[in-house]
This record gives sequence, structure tokens and C-alpha cells, in this order.
Amino acid sequence: MSTSTDTPPDLSDADLADLAVDVLDAVLSSASTDVIGVSHWWDRATSALVSAAAAGTYWPRVMSTLAAKLQIDTYGERDSRALLALGARLSDPAVLGRWSYIAQRDAPYIVAMCRIRRADRTATRTAATKKDAG
Repeated sequence: MSTSTDTPPDLSDADLADLAVDVLDAVLSSASTDVIGVSHWWDRATSALVSAAAAGTYWPRVMSTLAAKLQIDTYGERDSRALLALGARLSDPAVLGRWSYIAQRDAPYIVAMCRIRRADRTATRTAATKKDAG
């Protein structure tokens, strides 16, 4: 029995939520607190994710909507590569449609998970810096 390479991977709702966290994390790495403001950062992230997911008819439109809502002129190179890889996983219209539904429905959860990931990464970097300095 052979499988077609055109068959989208069988992604669970949890997998799609994890991909949404990955997407938001990469996008926020190209956003600027100077433009968005620290006090509105997570509210804007939630709103941008919901808007982009609602526009989710195809991946470039999702990315353009996120960029517009977060006032990102250009995604950074590393972030662009990550988003390209994530987009490839969501290239099937049915998978992107499910991802869009989950990203809208679970936006507060996805943003909270992204916030925890970014805080953990910052704490790890801070601890490594202190260890190197000490």
C-alpha cells in the first residue's frame, strides 16, 4: 500500500493549536514593542490572530493580515523561514480551514501558550547570561 505525497498530514486539533502558537511566536518576533506598545502587546496579538484566521483562505493572506494588524513592515529572515515552513504544513485548504477555525476559537488559549513560551525563553536566556557572567 502506497501513500500519496499530496495527502495532508493527519493533524489533530491539538497539533493545529500548537502550530498556531508557533505561527504567533514567529510573527511576534518580527513585531516591535516601540510600534505596538508594551501595554497593548497581548491584546493586539489576540486581535491579530483572530483577524488573520478569519482571513484564512490561503496562507499568504493570513501572513499579510497578521503583518498589517501588528504593524510589521517586513518579517525578519529567521521568522520568514519559520513561517514558510509552517505554511507548508498548512498548505492543504482543508487543513488551513481547520487551523483557522481553531485559531479563532481558541485565540485566548493560543496567545497564553505563546506568552508562556516567550517568557520561558527569556528566563532561559537571562539565566544563561547570569551563569556566563558569574
